[in-house]
Amino acid sequence: MFFFKFLELAGPDRSCLIRAILYKICESFFAALPFGVGYVCLSFYLDGRYAQELLPFALTDRFAPLYLAILLLVLYGMQWLCFWRTNVNAYAAGNRINTRLRLRLMSHLCKLPLGYTEAKGTGETSHVLMQDVMALEQVPGLILPRFVFAVTFPFFAAVLVFSLDCRLGLALVSGLPFAILVLVWGHRSMANASEKLRCEGGVLNARLLEFIRGIAVIKAFGLLENRENRCFQAAKAFQVACKHMTFRYVMPTLVFPVLLLMGICALVLLSTSDLLAGQMTASLMFLYFFLGLRLFSPFLDLMDFSALVRQTEGALKRVLNILDQPIEQRPQMAVSLRDHAVSFEQVCFSYEGQGEGARQQLEQVSFFVPQGHNLGIVGYTGAGKSTIAKLLCGHYSATSGQIKIGDVDIRDLPRDQLNDLVCYISQQVVLFSDSVRNNISLGRAHVGEEDVIKAAKAARCHDLIMGWENGYGTVLQSAGAQLSGGERQRIALARAFLQDSPILIMDEITSAMDIENERLVQQALSELAKEKTVIVIAHRLWTLKEQDEIIVLEKGRLIEKGSHEDLLSQATLYKRFWEMLRETKGWGHIAS
Repeated sequence: MFFFKFLELAGPDRSCLIRAILYKICESFFAALPFGVGYVCLSFYLDGRYAQELLPFALTDRFAPLYLAILLLVLYGMQWLCFWRTNVNAYAAGNRINTRLRLRLMSHLCKLPLGYTEAKGTGETSHVLMQDVMALEQVPGLILPRFVFAVTFPFFAAVLVFSLDCRLGLALVSGLPFAILVLVWGHRSMANASEKLRCEGGVLNARLLEFIRGIAVIKAFGLLENRENRCFQAAKAFQVACKHMTFRYVMPTLVFPVLLLMGICALVLLSTSDLLAGQMTASLMFLYFFLGLRLFSPFLDLMDFSALVRQTEGALKRVLNILDQPIEQRPQMAVSLRDHAVSFEQVCFSYEGQGEGARQQLEQVSFFVPQGHNLGIVGYTGAGKSTIAKLLCGHYSATSGQIKIGDVDIRDLPRDQLNDLVCYISQQVVLFSDSVRNNISLGRAHVGEEDVIKAAKAARCHDLIMGWENGYGTVLQSAGAQLSGGERQRIALARAFLQDSPILIMDEITSAMDIENERLVQQALSELAKEKTVIVIAHRLWTLKEQDEIIVLEKGRLIEKGSHEDLLSQATLYKRFWEMLRETKGWGHIAS
């Protein structure tokens, strides 16, 4: 079943893999033929008889040894030729499948709802794209040929054995059924161990990535020992999983060859008795003995690869699990909109099943933002503020209810059109290791240099960029890690100016900036938000005083709605937030 699934996954290289299998079968056939030639020769020289029709020359001829050498060279040459053609086809197919599969996975992930990749996490997704795909590369060139040889060579050898003496043939393979049972048992016993190893490997990978990315913060806050201990615990758990995997592999490996040798022992016992009783020729005994030694070596080789097969099965399962995920179904044709108003109508959403610890949800949330108006969203951490933003961007789909832009449900909008309509600016800025110009014109390769500069000036980062040696051609090394948070945010704002979407979502974008950067960013935001439908998510309440309307969330429910003055005139949670702000030392004058 595993190999059939892999052949389906091979796509256009399926025919190449089938050719590799056929060449391997031919190799097995030519590997078995020398035993038949050897038996004919032994019959002649030891027993004085042979089947002339089996050879193209007479053994009584004085050049018979030369003919035999040539015949064996031809057989071994054909075996090598088939072996070579197997590898050429298998490894070439493996390389192409590996590249195409990784690109296919990346393309498919891009078509999935963002919630899927967020739930899986960076560590697990990168494990599939890198380690699992690399593990599958071994199937065409390493695992598949050896598996085919392990099955076909014993088959051809068994045909030769049983054609000569069924009784001794049964003795030779008497231990094979029990050995196969042990092989199957061992293969299945490694399933849980292999999955545990994969899970612990994913955790270790995520912990190491977290450590590397956050090493500056870890050092600054004196968390080095704590984070090293987290990595150590993950490495320890991975080591224990490796030990369990090794134990599950070693036990069947020890038992499997013993059961096969039982058949050889039974064969030696019976053949020796028959030889002494005059019921068997010496040539036949030697043939059975050598076949017995050679017959089971492919099975032993297969046993050595059982753990690798188990791991590649798990890798294939995880790859197919991603490819089987239903892609986001959206129309292809752009839809005409009445306006750019935003409305949530009885929207419910739950992260249930989206990842460990993710239980945040929205319940019956309804609000309306007319075109050109501003909406502020307030609430405790985890109340559902960012969830609203991600739902409007289409990163998730509402469990129930409707989210509309104008008079159209966003699920009826093509992805490209929705991306053009909504610009989401968050505190977490994503830059790429590319030039500043390309980071600003992201996804808009057709825009000119003047448009990029105009957007940068509007975002208050033109002077900053021109201060760098290569200006807009400066490459942001390590995805802009050398920039401050405010500098990164201004470049992201330039990107938003260039996008010029009619709907703007701002999610806590100035919460971690110094005063100067916040001033520049606020100036840029004021200009960017002109004549747009704006949704602002903020903890800094003074930034929401001028909003047309403010909604307050608590545990995923909309509990209050109104202007700044209306909410302060009532006994509301919003009013309590402001009172808490006034009581905070140094911030009372801002809340006034």
